[in-house]
Amino acid sequence: MSNDQPVYLTEEGLQKVKEELEYLTTTRRREVAQMIAEAKAEGDISENAGY
Repeated sequence: MSNDQPVYLTEEGLQKVKEELEYLTTTRRREVAQMIAEAKAEGDISENAGY
């Protein structure tokens, strides 16, 4: 996805984007890693819908 158009944000909008990035790279990343680990523990992940 390539979009060369600038995206204008208010200070509030920028803060929300930063907060979302922080959540995704910390909390949510750990949650997803845990779900993947649990799916792997169930055996063959190629047939595991959770993976």
